[in-house]
Amino acid sequence: MQAPNFKQLQRDIKGQEFELAKRIFGLSGEQEQNAKIQGLRCPKCKENDLYFRQEDAKFCCGQCNFAGELIQLVSDALEVSHNKAYGIIVESAGQCVDDEPNEAEHTTVEIAVPSNDAMPERIEMPSTIPIAESTHSLDLENHPLANMFPMLSDDEQRELTADIKKNGQLEPIWLYEGNVLDGRNRYKSCKELGSTPIIKEYTGNDPLAFVLSKNLHRRHLTTGQRSMVAAKIEQFQHGGSRKNQDANLHLDRKQVAKSLNVSPRSVANASKVRTKAVPEVAEAVEAGKLPVSVAAKLSDAPPEEQREEIARIDQGEDCISIKSQSSPNDQIVRDLKMALQLPVNSAERSDALFDVLQPVIYKSFPDSKVRRAFLQKLQTAYAEAGVKPT
Repeated sequence: MQAPNFKQLQRDIKGQEFELAKRIFGLSGEQEQNAKIQGLRCPKCKENDLYFRQEDAKFCCGQCNFAGELIQLVSDALEVSHNKAYGIIVESAGQCVDDEPNEAEHTTVEIAVPSNDAMPERIEMPSTIPIAESTHSLDLENHPLANMFPMLSDDEQRELTADIKKNGQLEPIWLYEGNVLDGRNRYKSCKELGSTPIIKEYTGNDPLAFVLSKNLHRRHLTTGQRSMVAAKIEQFQHGGSRKNQDANLHLDRKQVAKSLNVSPRSVANASKVRTKAVPEVAEAVEAGKLPVSVAAKLSDAPPEEQREEIARIDQGEDCISIKSQSSPNDQIVRDLKMALQLPVNSAERSDALFDVLQPVIYKSFPDSKVRRAFLQKLQTAYAEAGVKPT
């Protein structure tokens, strides 16, 4: 069977969502705007009938906060994966167009459903589900939570693509709400290689914690990169409507900082960079080229001066607009002394030390492979000393 194309399905069934729900769940009657659908219980609270909100084609519960598109409703109500829900909707869409008997060979699929007399006990699915012509290639978009983390650098992406070509895709691509929640870089490599990606559905109730765990445990992110992620999480809850936002995103700065293992000061610097600096400065921090504390100072400069500084950094030069009049070594010594005055084992001390050492490391090891090898040696040295690095 060809890979599901959730975005294409959404386009194909536009305007038919309520009729399809009636067919899938064995309902009858016409739908009035925002009127309850008799017999269609909310799959979340299981106490209230849903209503269909026509403006965004979502089935909603007036009692709890459930609001899902048809594929989410089918998946939750019938307790099946999104892929199986996709197949059920595709078959039902075909039946809506033509109620003639389907000549395709059918296979009976047993599906456990909530006890509801209005729902069918079993659904007949063809062994080969008819799929629109455009679904021969997977076309997925990234989930907003996934986009909070930076993509791999060009060199790292090439290494990943080469590894997948040699060893295959070892880690699946995780989908949530039809979009890529984790595995954007793997998905990009699979597209480049022309290979069919291995995909799984995330069915948990804390997608933010899932994304954080996957990225923080798998990738060596700098303090600046983690601070930028923290600032995105902090700011994510403030913009636009909160109606459909995950409750787990409603964190204050201290909570966000703790979850990313950075100090609130670093999150404040990252927030300043995101709101005040030119895009090139924010991109340099997200790429691990520029400490977030330096970027926050640089954001006070005029836009053209900021861009000139980034151009110098890309050429391996120092960021001259914020350099001290004293020698670079004297400045490093002063910064180190200030960092060591902060409380032992505190996130503030960790961030301050990293802000001092990061430019030195990047200037000493501009090649990403050599730099990662150095950081690995450092981590090994910590382990041998019986110290767990933060």
